[in-house]
Amino acid sequence: MSSASKNELDDLSKRINELSPEKRQLLELLLGEENDSGWKQEEYVAPSNEIEQIITTVWQQVLGIKQIGVNDNFFELGGDSIQSIQIIAKTRQYGIYFTTNQLFEHPTIIQLSKIAQKRSVRQETTIATGEILLTPVQHWFFEQNLADFHHWNQSIMLEVKEGEDFALVQEAFKQLFSYHDLLQARFEKIDGVWKQWVDDNKSEEIFSYYDLSSVDQKEDEVSKLI
Repeated sequence: MSSASKNELDDLSKRINELSPEKRQLLELLLGEENDSGWKQEEYVAPSNEIEQIITTVWQQVLGIKQIGVNDNFFELGGDSIQSIQIIAKTRQYGIYFTTNQLFEHPTIIQLSKIAQKRSVRQETTIATGEILLTPVQHWFFEQNLADFHHWNQSIMLEVKEGEDFALVQEAFKQLFSYHDLLQARFEKIDGVWKQWVDDNKSEEIFSYYDLSSVDQKEDEVSKLI
């Protein structure tokens, strides 16, 4: 599974958690699931291996039930399609992978554990260096013949808690830069044709920090400092 897909799933799970009870109920109705809101449990059988234990722990967290056995049925415990998404997102954090369809078809932990895939949470990657063909959107961009290509940018503003350790933020940016090949892409027009290549330059400065706490927060004054 790509990192982009994983992030999207994690973000969806987070957004579901933030929904009000009324919105959760409406979303459940829209998804078309009509499960029994009451729950019942089979005679308790404890997990017998690592995968069963991980799935059990996640079910307990998502469903809010202190003790769940491997023979308990997800839907009979009150599980719904929204909670299935949350379960999938959480189990993937432990390297356990299965789909919503698989959960619906194998609604007990003992069944699900037999078809779930165990993968390494952190997969080592290597940077692909050298020339890379332009993507269609990159071709489109350079066809615009902008006066200053290097001035084109996208920006986003994020807020952090007061007292945040910016050394950690800086390290996070460095890790992100080293993980994603195209963040290290370089472009040059050669014989009238734009070329792209990845330059594995770990020494380049990619993070800047400005302390504006001692100045008046006026746009003109802030702009002079940056």
